[in-house]
Amino acid sequence: MKKILITTPAQWAAWSEQWNRLAQHNPMISHDWLAAWWQTFGAGHQLHILAIEHEGRLLACLPTYLHSTKLGAELRWLGSGKVSSDYLSVLMAQHETDLALHPMESLWEMLQDSLSQGVISGWRGIRLEGMSQADPQIDTLHHRFGMRSDPLGNTWRIHLPETWQGFIDRVKKSHCYRKVKKVNQNIAAGKLTVRFLDTAEDADFGLETLIALHQLRRHDLGESGCFDDARFVQFLTEATHSMLNRGVARFLVCQASDQPIGIQLQLLGNDTVFVYQCGMDPRALKLEPGHALVAIAVRTAIEQGYQNFDFLRGDEVYKAFWSAEPIPLVRVCGSVDSWKSRSLASLEKRVQWLKMLGRGDAREISTHQ
Repeated sequence: MKKILITTPAQWAAWSEQWNRLAQHNPMISHDWLAAWWQTFGAGHQLHILAIEHEGRLLACLPTYLHSTKLGAELRWLGSGKVSSDYLSVLMAQHETDLALHPMESLWEMLQDSLSQGVISGWRGIRLEGMSQADPQIDTLHHRFGMRSDPLGNTWRIHLPETWQGFIDRVKKSHCYRKVKKVNQNIAAGKLTVRFLDTAEDADFGLETLIALHQLRRHDLGESGCFDDARFVQFLTEATHSMLNRGVARFLVCQASDQPIGIQLQLLGNDTVFVYQCGMDPRALKLEPGHALVAIAVRTAIEQGYQNFDFLRGDEVYKAFWSAEPIPLVRVCGSVDSWKSRSLASLEKRVQWLKMLGRGDAREISTHQ
C-alpha cells in the first residue's frame, strides 16, 4: 500500500472516478460535490487529503483541508460549514479483499503523522462537523486521538418498507395518511401535476425554479435564504450540473396550471434518496405542494428500490409527521499536542458552555475524553 497526501485540485481530480465509487452511498462526499465546494469556498485555505492506494486502486481517504484562522490552522472536512453537508466521514473500500489490506490503520497513521507535524507548523487542531453519532470511526477519533464530540442537531430519515402499501399501512392511523389521500385526490382532479427533471439539460431550469421558490418562501417568512449568498448559488450550480450529468441528482417539481409551485433537489445514493433543498410558492399553500412532493418522492423511492428517504439536517416538524426518525449529528474536535492549542480548546469549551447556559440549555457538553 502507498500513502498519498493530496494538496492540489489537479492531483485530486486524477482520482475523481475512483473517489466517486467510494462515495456511492453519500453524494455529499462525492468528488463532484466536494470539488465544487472547494472551488467556491477554498480560497485562502489548503487541501490536505490523506489517501491510501494499492496497485492503482484508491482504498481509503480522509477528505479534509486546512482551514486558516488567526489562531492557527484547523483540519476540517471538505464540504462543511454553511453548505451543511451531512454524514461526512472517511471514504473507504467495502470489498473484503480491499479491507484485508488494513487501509484504515495506514490512514490513521497518516493522520497521526499530520498531527505531529502540525505541532511544529502551528496547527490549532481538528474540527470535523456533520458526522453521524453512530459513525464507527468516531470511536477511533475519541480513543486514539483523544477527541471529544459535541451535539450538532439531527438529520431525519425514513426507513422505507419494500412496498408503497407497506408505507401506507405504517401511517394509516396518522394525519400523514390523510395528506396522502388529499395529494392523490388533487392529482386525480388535475389540480396538481408532479414530474422529475433528471437530465443535464434540466439543470438550469431546475436551479432557477428552486432558487425562486426557496427565496419566495423564506422571504415570506421574514427570513433570509441560503440563496441570498452568491457563493452558495455558485457552489450549488456547479455541483448540480455535474451530478445531474452523472445521474446522482434530480429535481422533483410540483405544478399547478403548468406553473411550478414546489420543488425538491434530491441527491441519490446507492440505497438512499437525500432531499438537500426544497422550495414552494407561499401563494399556493392551500394546495400543499410540500406534502405532495414528499408523498410522490417517498412512493417513487420505494418503487425504485431505495431503502431510505432522508430529509437531512434540521428539526422541522413535517419530518416527524412523515414518520422520519432523528439521527443525531456531532462535531468531533481535538487539539494538537501543544500548550497553545490545548489552551485555546479549553477556552472554546468554556465559551460554548457559557453560551448554552445563557440559552437556558442545561445539557452537559459531551467530552468523551
